[in-house]
Amino acid sequence: MKFNLIFIAALIICVLSFPDESHAKKKKSKKAKKSGEVKFDSKLLKCLVCRATVNEFAWAIMRVDPKKMVDTGGWRINAEGDNKRLVIPYARSQTHLMEVAETVCKDNFEEYAQAKWKKNGKPTIIRLQTHTGNMNSDIGKVDIVPDDDLNKSLKFHCESTIEEAEDHFLEIFSGLEDIEESLPRYIDEICLTRTNFCQESAKDEL
Repeated sequence: MKFNLIFIAALIICVLSFPDESHAKKKKSKKAKKSGEVKFDSKLLKCLVCRATVNEFAWAIMRVDPKKMVDTGGWRINAEGDNKRLVIPYARSQTHLMEVAETVCKDNFEEYAQAKWKKNGKPTIIRLQTHTGNMNSDIGKVDIVPDDDLNKSLKFHCESTIEEAEDHFLEIFSGLEDIEESLPRYIDEICLTRTNFCQESAKDEL
């Protein structure tokens, strides 16, 4: 009898010493699932950042006084056949566009966060504050996804986008079309048509 009691006690201690394996697996699975929720597919993130980069590039140009002009050092022939110095808006000059290309990622992507739209669960990145310092009105429409390394990741993708597509940015933004009106087309041209960073048109994003 005494031996049986000792055996049962030892068995209970043994069982308590080893947690239920299925419970551990479930816990691990839940943790993995939760972890997976904060990781966006890198290809998708590249697309989202490319679109945001085009937007930031456009803003950097639109904020410059359109009356500020620069002499390109070149010449053009007008309708009367006269040679005239080629003067263009400073904002669309190669000098300014190259400056924007060098600073657009560093100056802007600390303001972005990774998020998901509440209405459909689609991933996105969102500017927390507008360029004028106000809270983004779309904040209430998304759930922010916390990620300690997010800003570094977004900045990296921005820098990679500029590095791979700088010539396209300089060429497209050197035109004199109205930027605000042409922006959706610019986004598609750079991120979809010329680089294939995105798989769908900007107008279909949401």
